[in-house]
Amino acid sequence: MVARKVIGNAVLIDYREVHYMNNDMPDKTITYLNANEFYETKFFYRNGSVYPFKSEMYFTSKLSRIENTNLSGFRFYYDAKERVEKVEYVTTASGDQNYTLFISYNDDDNVIRMEYQFDPIQHLPNTVISVRAFDDHPNPYAPIPYWKFLMLNGSRDNFDPEHIITALSRNNPLEFILGNFKRNMTYIYNQHGFPVTRYNFNKNTTGESSYKESFDYRCP
Repeated sequence: MVARKVIGNAVLIDYREVHYMNNDMPDKTITYLNANEFYETKFFYRNGSVYPFKSEMYFTSKLSRIENTNLSGFRFYYDAKERVEKVEYVTTASGDQNYTLFISYNDDDNVIRMEYQFDPIQHLPNTVISVRAFDDHPNPYAPIPYWKFLMLNGSRDNFDPEHIITALSRNNPLEFILGNFKRNMTYIYNQHGFPVTRYNFNKNTTGESSYKESFDYRCP
């Protein structure tokens, strides 16, 4: 499977191959920066489990003659409903930070709060994201098996938490707040109830901005 995300009218910001095992569980993903550089994420399972307990990320650059260098790893923890409730991230990448992500849900299995707690030696304040509302439609990635793990591994920071909120939730977020930053989202849906267009409206103390995202669904 190939997953692509387009911003505005034609800007491709993500190109990712997803490799599945015979039971539809993700085996690995490959995210291309360009033709010569890519990240590869490998998933690991305990016997009999249908959810990974950890993943490891490797970097390859044909230009710099870097091959399969381990940069980071995730460990996943689950609640009684088998939802991801905690993620531990450990990295050796320069400029990156170790953290633990705590996730809370409402009764509809939608994320209502995320908190990043960074390694104490890094002296960084905790980051809290509050999600205020959701629609009652399936999110655009609902048909893709285990998408939440692909997004958790594909994003190593919390600069824009929307993709993780959406991936972990059943429905589509309408509003979230991160410090003095606020985003509101509205959607246009297809005949099956899935979003085909999302309008994002951002606001903080310095001003406002907006942009559009489009989703395309193609059956194999």
